[in-house]
Amino acid sequence: MQKLAVFGGTGISTGYWITLTAVVALKPNYGGTSQTTLQWVLDTVLGGIIGIGIVTLIHNSWAIGGCLLLFIVTAVAVRPLSFSLFITLLTPAIILLVNVTSNGGWQIGVLRIVDILAGGILALLGSFLLFPRWERQQLPAQLETTIRATLAYFQQAIALMLAKLLCISRQIFN
Repeated sequence: MQKLAVFGGTGISTGYWITLTAVVALKPNYGGTSQTTLQWVLDTVLGGIIGIGIVTLIHNSWAIGGCLLLFIVTAVAVRPLSFSLFITLLTPAIILLVNVTSNGGWQIGVLRIVDILAGGILALLGSFLLFPRWERQQLPAQLETTIRATLAYFQQAIALMLAKLLCISRQIFN
């Protein structure tokens, strides 16, 4: 309700950020979800602060457009190297883009941060409720399955090698 009161006047609807964050951060285990969510939230907060700072300091739409281009090019360039840095650079780009297209002001940065936090909380809650088994409980069974599969693979590889050696030895001695 407070969010509606603060941001309702901007005419910008960004509720999809909550859903997108929750869906992307949700992993089939709580540990993976918490790690992804924490990193995503921290990167978005840092990027949001940068974006808010730029929007607050720069009021020329051409300069904001130049900064937007710089952030997008840099974000795409670092994407293969670091997803964390990509998110940190993409967040101010999104804030600047929204400001270029609809003049949302610094509030859009705060809205993005709040939405990412809400989506992160939903992802953590969803992971906790949907996947209540902890990694520690699942590890022994997963290790057993992995060891059995590796043993079966090893046995098949040895049997194949022995069959080839037997075939070669028959060719040599016959």
